[in-house]
Amino acid sequence: MRGLPSTAQQMQRLAQSFRSAAFVFVENDSSDGTRHFLANWRRNDSRVHLLGCGGTDAPCRMNISYSSGRAHHQGWSMRRSEAKKIERSVVMSALRNIYLRYIYRHFYQPDRETLLIVVDADITFHAWDLDAILQGLHYFRDRPTLQSVCAHTRHYIYGYDMCTLAFHPDKVFSEAPKESPVIKSFRTKSPPPGLPPVKVFGCFQAVTAYRLSHLAKNRIEYGPAHGESTCEHLTLSKQLTENYLDLNMKLSVFKQNEGNY
Repeated sequence: MRGLPSTAQQMQRLAQSFRSAAFVFVENDSSDGTRHFLANWRRNDSRVHLLGCGGTDAPCRMNISYSSGRAHHQGWSMRRSEAKKIERSVVMSALRNIYLRYIYRHFYQPDRETLLIVVDADITFHAWDLDAILQGLHYFRDRPTLQSVCAHTRHYIYGYDMCTLAFHPDKVFSEAPKESPVIKSFRTKSPPPGLPPVKVFGCFQAVTAYRLSHLAKNRIEYGPAHGESTCEHLTLSKQLTENYLDLNMKLSVFKQNEGNY
C-alpha cells in the first residue's frame, strides 16, 4: 500500500477538474491493509469501484504458479529468469484487463469524450502539479488523433522505470539520447520549459492518459504486443500509433513500493 493514501489524495485533487470522474481499482493480493483502505474509501465515495476478491471487502491472495512450479510472488524488483518475467507479464496483463473490461462495460459512451488515466497508485509522489497535468491533458482536445499522453516522471535523478518508455520499435531507452537532443533533455532533472510533446513508440511513466473511445472501440487490452513480452505496462500503448511523452507534465516519485507486483 505504501503510497496509496497520499496518491489517492492526488487523484481526488485531479478529479475536481473534471465534470465527472470514477476511480476503478483491482486488488486481490495483499496483506498490508490495501483492500481495507480501498473498501473504506468506497463506503465514503460512490465514485470508487473496487474489483477483485469476489467483490467482498475482505482481503484475499492469488494462488498462481509459473510453469516451473514456483509460486508467483509480489515484488517488481525480485530476481526472475527471463521465462518467469514473461509469465509474470501475462499475470499482470490479466489483472489489468479486469479493470479495462469493467471500464469498457460501464463507462464507455460512444457519444462522449472520456479519458482513461492510469496511475501507479502505490507509489509515493511529491505533490502533483495539477496545472502541468491539465496542460498535458489539454492536448487531447487540440489533437483529435492523439491516443495517449504520459507524464515525465522522475525518481530522484533517474527516470521512473526504464522498461516503460520506448522511442522506437527496435530501440531501448538507454540508446535514445544518442538520437535526439529532445530526448537528452528527458534525462535532465529539469528539461527546458515549453518543449512540445515527444512522439514515442510506447510509454507508461506512472501516470498516463488514454483516449477511451479509441481503446474501447477497438477493444484493446493488455497483452503481448509488438514483441513486448516482459513489460506489461507498454503492451497497451504499443498497440496504438499516436503516443506522446509530455516533458512538461512533470511528476516526482518520493519512494517506490518494493512490495509492488
